[in-house]
Amino acid sequence: MIRQAYLRTLSRYPNADETEIATQYINESDSPTKGLEGLMWALVNTKEFIISH
Repeated sequence: MIRQAYLRTLSRYPNADETEIATQYINESDSPTKGLEGLMWALVNTKEFIISH
């Protein structure tokens, strides 16, 4: 799911550090769904997303 989130928002796969951070964030969230939702919001608010889209 993390790879798909990055691919769909930033048109690339996450690197190892990004995957580790996202996995930790999702695991510490109230639920996986809320964790993925937070990840998506974070990705669409990055400079990389704003510049590319």
